[in-house]
This record gives sequence, structure tokens and C-alpha cells, in this order.
Amino acid sequence: MEVYDIEGDIDEPNNWSDDEEHQKEEEWMKSFGDNDHGNHVGEDTSQNAGNDAEGSEMLTRMALATKAGMEGIDKDKANKIIHEASKGSRFFTNQQVRDAQNSEKVNEIKRKLVQIRERKEDKSPSLLKVIDAQISGLERSRDLSRCFVHVDMDMFYAAVEERDNPSLVGKPVGVGGMGMLCTSNYEARQFGVRAAMPGYIAKKLCPHLIIVPTRFSVYRAESKKVKAVLAEYDPNFSAMSLDEAYLDITNYMQQFRDENDESTTYNEIKANEVVEEIRKKIQEATRLTASAGIGPARMIAKICSDYNKPNGQYSITPTKKAVLDFLGPLSVSKISGIGKVTKRMLEAVGVKTCNDILKERVVLSLLFSEKSFNFFLAASLGIQRSSSSGGFFSAGSNRKSMSVERTFRELSRKVDLEEKCLDLCRKLVADLAKGQFGGHTLTLKIKTVDFDVRSRAVSVPHLLSTHDEIVAHALPLLEKEWNSGLPMRLRLMGIRLSSLQKLGQTSQQTKIQVFLSETQAQNVGKKEKVDYKHGHPRHLENGSERDRNLADKGNLVTCPVCSKPISQDLIEQHVDTCLNKQAVREILSQDKRKREHDEERKQSLKKKKSSLKQANIPDTKSKPGKIVTINSFFS
Repeated sequence: MEVYDIEGDIDEPNNWSDDEEHQKEEEWMKSFGDNDHGNHVGEDTSQNAGNDAEGSEMLTRMALATKAGMEGIDKDKANKIIHEASKGSRFFTNQQVRDAQNSEKVNEIKRKLVQIRERKEDKSPSLLKVIDAQISGLERSRDLSRCFVHVDMDMFYAAVEERDNPSLVGKPVGVGGMGMLCTSNYEARQFGVRAAMPGYIAKKLCPHLIIVPTRFSVYRAESKKVKAVLAEYDPNFSAMSLDEAYLDITNYMQQFRDENDESTTYNEIKANEVVEEIRKKIQEATRLTASAGIGPARMIAKICSDYNKPNGQYSITPTKKAVLDFLGPLSVSKISGIGKVTKRMLEAVGVKTCNDILKERVVLSLLFSEKSFNFFLAASLGIQRSSSSGGFFSAGSNRKSMSVERTFRELSRKVDLEEKCLDLCRKLVADLAKGQFGGHTLTLKIKTVDFDVRSRAVSVPHLLSTHDEIVAHALPLLEKEWNSGLPMRLRLMGIRLSSLQKLGQTSQQTKIQVFLSETQAQNVGKKEKVDYKHGHPRHLENGSERDRNLADKGNLVTCPVCSKPISQDLIEQHVDTCLNKQAVREILSQDKRKREHDEERKQSLKKKKSSLKQANIPDTKSKPGKIVTINSFFS
């Protein structure tokens, strides 16, 4: 049975450094020019008018997400304005195709659900027993001792502008340009204006909206003040952006713990006092307000931070009952990692709340992939799947990847794309140098103006860390994409290095060379004929005392890779084989994934063309057109 994977995962650490994240946000805003409005959404809006999917599914896909300050607005009216303003754009056409594909996924899930019900697989006592055992295991891992805080600055960019220009206070304000807004104040949100919305659409929702240009140098300066405060309470805090961060204040609160206190949870009252102190210090340092959430898991803290906005805080008592009572009735859309598409798929099987996830756990285990199901289960229980005493995010050697990604105005010339690739390589190398990392797998990611996302990767046995090494593999990947015959009018490019390893550590190869030289020095002249098979003594399979004696006498040496006793004469060849096995497996696996990816891409293109043809929508993939600037708002 085919299973489905969800769109994303619960918030994971950013792969960018703070400075990279700031630059990424600023360059993303710059990519949407103020001239990209008005008729940029398409000159042939009437062409597709008769084919527009104006039903509830399309409106749901393009609808406003719930945002603090949007309570009480007429969302149906706002969504229809957004829908009408978007017609004719390449994005709108792409959304129609995606909506048709997602609808097919939902229909397929419904068909499989019928089959499951007919075969009574959802009533399987053995499967229920396995899942309940899994839940018991999760419960045993529940940690209520750690206190996590999510700090979120209130309408940060807009608040900075209002502070520096009091005449804006009380008026609807958006920060950005006609191409794209990066935030809005609460007065503007009452009209449906929000972050990542094109300015020209915002003006349709709120004609008297004041749009103020961004001042990222000022925002960065204020953000540093905020982070200086946060570092007092958790030196290892994780900044998700300029205006948002996670803290683990467990260690900080230890100073207030009574010596005779044997409780396994933190003091909620004291936690609230500490967070109130944090928010007060932030306001004193910046004259800006922050909201916060407090809970025994990061996901819970994030949800809580949205409860008493602006300038408020909310906490959950660190008990199992309090956590389950809080999460149970919440919509699944409140869980970070469950987007609109996954929400539709869950609703198709009757899952709307976290309680429903537990109720339909058997069905979900049959319909979704193991990874997705495990995520649903842990999230519905409010159990943190990964944490450490040092905080949520570790910059240590267990980091798996680093990446740099940029959105930009449309580029289609090969020389421009190569220049962008080189620039990304430089930025990635700078980040790698900060953490002293190297990696084995390099991936190139691109997104076309038609919102098609493609990637290519290459794996090598040696570490990549320098600019020349990374460029030597990145440019050939780009060259292959250029020669693939697929459209290369791009709006986004990214470079990622994975399978990371700390530099400066003695490599396995170096250890083996030392080992061999020492062993050879100790065993000069000591040789004995032994019957070998593939470099291993046949008689060692029985593990006899004679075998151990042979090894002790120096005729055999222990392989430092696999720990098997090997002939002195064959040790070098054997070690090379051991070392190369992992690299060969990774390369072969990468080649297999690449072939599968290419095949999936071909099938996806065929399905897209078929969907376009069925919906009587012209394929504009290779035709020139105006720049679309609303992808982030609707993604």
C-alpha cells in the first residue's frame, strides 16, 4: 500500500548562521521590486477566467492563515479579493495544477480509507497493540523537567517604524514595497494585510494602507539588543530570525531551586516571573514589546506565544494532564510542520484536532509513512522528539548539513546563473569556516519562475570544505541542469553540504597509517604462512585458542576499522577495502536516488502537462512573462 509523507517537519534548527539568515531575509525582500505590481499578474486574465478553480478547495489553498491581530475580520471577503487579484499569474496557474494534484492525493486517501474500513484493518487488535506500545515508549521519554521559552517580537519591523515615526501609530502600516510586504501592524491586519503579501494586493484589501520601505540595518541593530538580553538567560539560545528565538531556561532557574526540592518539574510560577523579566528588559533596551510562550516542549512554547499577543505571555503547567488538555482540542494546523495540504489530507480521514490523531492512530499508521506517523503521534502527545541539556540546538559536531539559499529576480543567462552559484559557494564556505566543518555530499537546488523545484547532488569520499573544492563540484551540477533541456529561468538557487564532519580531527586514514607503521616496526621478520580467504584466515572462523595465539605472536593484526584479525601481508589492502565500502555505498545510493529523482521529475512534468491539458490551461513554462511576486504568500 502506498503511504504518504507530510510536507515538512516540526521546526528544525536553521542551517544558516544568524548573519546569513538576516541577509537571506533582506535579499528576499529586495527580489520583489516596487515595479512588480498592477498588471504584472498577467495581461490575459480573461483567458483563464472560465477555467479558474473558484471552488472552496482553491480558496482554501490560497486563504489567509490565522495570524495574531486578524481576529474578527471577514476572511471570506478578504480571500476572494486575494483570489481575484491573483488571476492570470503564473503562480495562480501553478496553484491550479498543484490543487488538482493535491485533490487527487486526498481522493486517493479517501479510496484507501474505504478499503481499510472494508477489510476492517482499522480494527486490527495486533496493530493497535503495537501502536499503543509505541505510545507507551513515547510516554517514558516525556521530559517535564526542562523549561522552554519562545520569544516573539510583536510586529517587529512595523513596531520599529512606529517607534521612530510616531505619526504612524494608530494607522494601518505595512513594511516593504508594492512587490512584497515583510510585516504589517495590527491595524492593517484587521483588513487581512499580513507578512509575505504583495503590496499591490494589500492595497486592494486596505486602500489607505501606508507602506513604509524596509530598513534592515536598523532592524539588525535592534535584534542584537534583544539577543543580548536573551543570552543572559540562555547562552545557547536559538534565533530563528531577527524577531524570534527559542530559549531553554532550565539551567538558569536552577539557582532558584530549593536544595530539598525533589520535584521532577520546573516551577511554573518562577518561570513566568523570569520570562516577564526578560520581556521587561527587552522593552527597556529597545522600547519595543515582545510576547512569549512557556512550556515543557518547544512546540508547546511556540503555540503559547501566540495566545496573549501583543505584549503578553502564556504558560502551560508542566504536567502530562495539562499538556494533553491543552493540545487535545487544538486544530492540527497549530502544529508546526502541518501545512494546508497535510491538513486537507488529515481532514479527509476525519482528523481535525490533536485528539483525533490519537483516536484515528491505527488508520493514520496505515495511510502515512512511518516518519510522518511518528511525527503526528509525538506532536499530539506534546512530547519533544529531540532535546539535550544544552538546549534545543547544538552547534557541535553532530550537525548534519549547512546550506545557503537565495531568492532573486528572474535569471536565465548562463553567466548570471554561474555568478549566482559562485556567490552562494562563497557564502557557504564562510559558514563552514565558522564551524570548522567539511562535508561529503553537495546538493544544488533550483526553483524556476513556474515554481518547479529541482535538485542535483554529488557525493565524494573525501571532505569538501574549501572554496575551490566546492566550486569544482557545484558548477558541474549547474552545468548538468543547464544541459538537461529543462527550463532554466530561475528565481531561487541554493547550495547545501551534508554528511558534515568537524575539521581538524585526526582522520581515520591518518590513524590507520600510524597504526600500520607502528605494527610493521614491531613485527619485522615475524612471518608465518597461513591459509587466507579474502584476507581473513579461514581457521579464525572457529575462534580457536590457536587463532588467538597466532594473533598474539604478531602473525595477525587487528583491523582498526572492522576489528577483525587480518594477515600482516594483507592488512593494507583490507583496510582500504573497509574504508572504501562506506563511500562506495553512499555513491551508489546517491546514483540510485538520482535516477529515481530524474524518473519522478519526468513523471511529474507529464502529470503537470496532463493536468494543464485537462483544465484547458495553456502551458506557459517556456514562454516569457512578467515576474511573479506572490509565491511566499501562498506557499
